[in-house]
Amino acid sequence: MTASKTYRTVPLPPAGSVIGDDPAAVFESMLTVYSPDGARCREIVAPVDTRSYRSIIPAEILRELGIEPVIESRFNYRDGSILKLPVAPARVALPGKAGHSIVAFGNDPQQTVIGGLTLVELALAADPKNKRFVPGELTL
Repeated sequence: MTASKTYRTVPLPPAGSVIGDDPAAVFESMLTVYSPDGARCREIVAPVDTRSYRSIIPAEILRELGIEPVIESRFNYRDGSILKLPVAPARVALPGKAGHSIVAFGNDPQQTVIGGLTLVELALAADPKNKRFVPGELTL
């Protein structure tokens, strides 16, 4: 398979970025997480927060779908605390786009966050004013 160049007059926003004046803007969106075989899924309404690196999904939901941790990663919260959480690849979908993302197993069953890296992995940018995702451009 060969790569081809596409030239446009209007560039796409960088994948994982936020369109508008507030780079910390947050809005809610539907997130669908699939079992590894694709036979089952869970739909979750979660805040989009591009300041968060990884998406966090409650561990009980991931395990219910048959997704098991692969490694443990260290996360630094904005309040300065550090937490180690298991992570694993998962098939996820946001409105208009599906793909794979590395997600963190959250300890709190009420805490779900769609992080910036999931947007990058799905080549999307956040448009909080219109509460939607738009195609984003990846950098090689």
